[in-house]
Amino acid sequence: MRYKKRTFAEMMQALVKEYRQSGEPWPATRKVMARWMIRNGKWKGGEDAMLNICARDISRALREEFHTDPQGRRVRTKHAAQFPAPGTEDGQQTFWGDIRTEPRPFMVRAFRGRRNQIVGDCIQLNTDVKSFNQNRSPKEPIPMLWDFTDDVLEAEQKVEEKSDEAVASVLERLMPTFPPVEMPIRKPEKASF
Repeated sequence: MRYKKRTFAEMMQALVKEYRQSGEPWPATRKVMARWMIRNGKWKGGEDAMLNICARDISRALREEFHTDPQGRRVRTKHAAQFPAPGTEDGQQTFWGDIRTEPRPFMVRAFRGRRNQIVGDCIQLNTDVKSFNQNRSPKEPIPMLWDFTDDVLEAEQKVEEKSDEAVASVLERLMPTFPPVEMPIRKPEKASF
């Protein structure tokens, strides 16, 4: 019988499960969990781990690089595009490019990839909200609106006004307003569904 090789994410998820089963505080920050994993010899960094951490940090830094375009807009400078790469683990490779210098086909691929990520996030959020509403809060479901047209237009208008306060007010409005919730630290419990 062949066994499926676990992905890195599955291994990390198993370590988080082990962390919870050990009786450590929950909810927990990722640094608290990482410290526990390292202290207990559950996670050992080697060259591959350091390479992955460095690559992740590079991606984060590139995503945070912005410039002002000729029209005065704040624009992300570096963009990632995935290309087929036979023989690699997932069959593709991600290349970073500069919006000011990359050819149109590269940018089409980069923009499509980002849009697909947004759609994927919305699909997963929709599934999560439906599950929570049905299993945990059927009498008081959390509503979700999936048409972002007005939000984007309003944010764009406020950005054009070049007012940081105006942008902050739009972002504040876009975030659902829930009463403040104190996150209790509790012992692990089994899911009720």
